Amino acid sequence: MKKKLFKEVNEEKDLGVVMDKNLKFVAHIQTVVKKANRMLGVIKRTFKYIDKEVFLNLYKAIVRPHLEYASNVWSVIYKKDATLIENVQRRATRLMKKHKTQNLYRKAEVPRHSVTSVQKSSSGHGGSIQNTYWY
Repeated sequence: MKKKLFKEVNEEKDLGVVMDKNLKFVAHIQTVVKKANRMLGVIKRTFKYIDKEVFLNLYKAIVRPHLEYASNVWSVIYKKDATLIENVQRRATRLMKKHKTQNLYRKAEVPRHSVTSVQKSSSGHGGSIQNTYWY
């Protein structure tokens, strides 16, 4: 039998999840955050007037799947990674507050249950981001 040597790589992408040679997911989390922020930008640029329920539905359909995909595999371990993901969620909350609503007589109130922090989701109340967001 011939012996084949494996070549060493710094990063590997498997099923859409990027991990480095030390089995850390820093590059994956950075990519996920970029995609989620890009999708928030699309929502912001596309709609001049938007109702808060429509915004939440768009967030849940377009942005959140990027943050949740394979989260059981790459679950947030480091505080800096949790901060990156929570910044996306804060941006979504700010967008919802700032966005003009169709009902001009009242301000849109941000429901407390709309965006749950990553820290709460991984603190033992369900374990994963995915379990936290199902309504």
